[in-house]
Parts: sequence; structure tokens; C-alpha cells
Amino acid sequence: MARLLDDAGALSRLPASMRQRASNVWTPKKLAVMDLDEILRRLTNLGVDGTAGAFHALQGQREEAWEIGRIWCAKTGRKLNKQDDDFICLAACELWKRYCPNQPSMEMLDDWMQDGYQLEMGEQSAAACGVWRKVWHGLRSKMSPLMRRVDDAEPLFRGSQCLFDWFQDFELALWNASQDMPALAEEGIELCTWFLGQFPDEEGLITENFRCELALYHFCLGRCKEAEQMLLDFIAENPRRPAGYANLSEALAYPFTGSGMEPDFDRAIALVEKALALPVDDPGSFDLEQRLAEMRKDARR
Repeated sequence: MARLLDDAGALSRLPASMRQRASNVWTPKKLAVMDLDEILRRLTNLGVDGTAGAFHALQGQREEAWEIGRIWCAKTGRKLNKQDDDFICLAACELWKRYCPNQPSMEMLDDWMQDGYQLEMGEQSAAACGVWRKVWHGLRSKMSPLMRRVDDAEPLFRGSQCLFDWFQDFELALWNASQDMPALAEEGIELCTWFLGQFPDEEGLITENFRCELALYHFCLGRCKEAEQMLLDFIAENPRRPAGYANLSEALAYPFTGSGMEPDFDRAIALVEKALALPVDDPGSFDLEQRLAEMRKDARR
């Protein structure tokens, strides 16, 4: 709620009576612009030692700044009002950013994740990727080889978003941004390769998508033989899944700019015809019949 009240748009939509009360609520943005001395002074007045040494002594193996704030609230020995309670906990979050910038708290990861979604909504995919890269690096440093499915890693992140969905959103943002910034295709390769290696027991569409996207990033960078073999391997292992046929036929018929390939409609059409003849499961999910008609039409031009 405190973060929501930092949103001027959301605040303006509140009734006037609520806007007045909201103006007195502590928010992350209000803490962010305060001098360190002012934060420490207010904490001292509430009976809390917020100095770096005291903070690190409490931090230990904890990953949530809010937990430190709750400990501080309990140690005051006072019955705190809502405003003071919020200040102490938000101060813990802000001090973590200042004292431990290279060791992001769970709140910092969650804030970055939500910042990325705001940028994506504003069609700023490259900027979103820059923010989400920090989330990814923060999360991957906490993962162990025993986490072989995304569900195994979900307990690591106690934020606003489901990791299963966010990984796919991050990959999509990288793909969108890489169309204008080819250098980000390398980061797409890194993400897909890491994901498939970290979660080898993951199954279903998410794994299919990451395998196919990995190949497409290679196509984008002109590594066409390697990319094609990846998709041929996928088809051999999953002959009744349409994704491999759809992605490879698209890359053959409509090569990526800079790939150095010439359109090969004959091979592309043959792939889709093979998929439909099997038939593959759920060919409509990739509009294979429509793809085939369009490729035949374009091949005659």
C-alpha cells in the first residue's frame, strides 16, 4: 500500500478525504529523499538504533528488511501508532539499500521487478530488461542445483509476482528489445541457457518456449547452422509438438535481418506440410494451416 501511494496517478483517484489521510502516510519515496542523519534521528526518537553496525548485527542471514523493521518495533517496548510503525519498517528497507546496495533485499528485488513491469507497460522493453537483469542476478545467486523446477525456486522470492510468469515475461522483453538492439540477443541466449540448465526437470510449454527462443536468438545473430540444428533436435525429440516446425519454418522462409540467409520456401513449406500430415498436437496453436497458405503465396511472388 505504501508503494501504491507513491504513484501520483493512483493517489489522484482517491476520494478527497482519503487523499488527505494518505498525505500523512510514510511511503518509500518519502524515505528515499531523506538524509541519513534525519532517518537515524527519527529512529533514535522512537528508541531504535539504526546505525550501520546495529543494522548489520541484525541483518545476519535475513533476506527481508521488513523483518528487521518488525524486530525494531518490538524492541521499542512501546505501543506504536500506525505512522511510527510504518516509518520504522520503511526505514529498515531504505537503510538496507544504503548499507547493502550490492546485497539486495527481497523488497529491493520486488521493487525492481515492479519497476520493470511499469517500463514494459510504457513500451520501454530495453529499460525493463536493464532493471530485470538485476532481479535475475539477485535471484540466481540464491539458487542451488537442487532447485530443478521453477516451483522449487518459488519460495526464494516472496514478492508480488509469480516467478514462473516473470521468467517468461523477462525473456519476452529481451526478445522484443533485441529486435532493435541485437546485443541483447546475447543476453537472451544467456537467460535461456541458464534457465534450461537450472531447471532441467521443468516440463511443458515453458521449456518448449525457452528451447525454441534460444534457437531464434542464434538465428538473430547469424549463427544459422547452430540455430537450425537446435530446432531439428527439438523436432526429433518432440515430433508431435508444433513449436519446432513453426519456428524453424518461419526462420527459413523469412530470415532475420543480418542473418545472411536467403529465403528457403521449399524447405519451410515441406516442414509445415510434414507437421500437418502427422498430424502434430494442436496445430491451431501456431496457425500452421494459415502459415502454410501464406508461405505458398509468398513463394509464388
